[in-house]
Amino acid sequence: GKRILVWSEQGVGDKLLFAGLLPELARAAAACTMEIEQRLVPLFRRSFPQIDVVARRDPPDPGLTHATFDVQLPLGDLPLLLRPNIASFRPLGSYLKGDPALTNELRRRYRREGLATIGIAWASRAPKGIPLADFAPLLTLPGTNWISLQYGDQAAEILSVERQLGIRIECDPLIDPLLDFDGAVAQTAALDAVVTIQNATLYVAGALGLPTFALTPPGPDWRWFGREVSPWHESVRLYRRRGTAGNEPALTQLAANFAAWLDHFPR
Repeated sequence: GKRILVWSEQGVGDKLLFAGLLPELARAAAACTMEIEQRLVPLFRRSFPQIDVVARRDPPDPGLTHATFDVQLPLGDLPLLLRPNIASFRPLGSYLKGDPALTNELRRRYRREGLATIGIAWASRAPKGIPLADFAPLLTLPGTNWISLQYGDQAAEILSVERQLGIRIECDPLIDPLLDFDGAVAQTAALDAVVTIQNATLYVAGALGLPTFALTPPGPDWRWFGREVSPWHESVRLYRRRGTAGNEPALTQLAANFAAWLDHFPR
């Protein structure tokens, strides 16, 4: 029954992950306002219509400085309040909503008759990222149409892998995840499944409810509780690497499970 102000912090991945708790917070509050960076405002307004979403500015938006709030908290505190222990954890469901018109347009552009349209992301700072070529066991599977979801200029690496494996990975010149995050979410929503490392792509795909095969770094991560299925998103399967090079059991298992999923994909 309080008027609550939530302000964002941390990286975009954690913002997307913790945002899944906003609907629960809003149901318990008299009113809920979220202050967040401008590039996420369209996505959050569409996904959480029950919340007043305000762009973060310096100085702050006058609507915030003149409003009366009973309490305020950072977004990263929501798990502490709403998931205080393991027993209280339950999946968040699908809560992000891509722009419907753009999602439908991209779906029409990407679809190939009889093929599953799969997004892939692989590059990040160590130890998260791996070479695109390491995904060869998946990229060469028949019945797949690959779409790059990777931010940054990866054209040379993509071209090298395409030539090496004799495949095609489509890069959409109209979508730039670094400049147009809302467009990147619509692009992901247009796909059938996602293969990714642990970066923002994982959190977007999970929050959209897409089948997601995620290769995570060797070290333990508090977000996953050591589980093989994300405690946040039931559609996300996690494969934790043991090392940084050589034969990687996690990637072998991911490829096998992806192939099994692909066998059951409706043509």
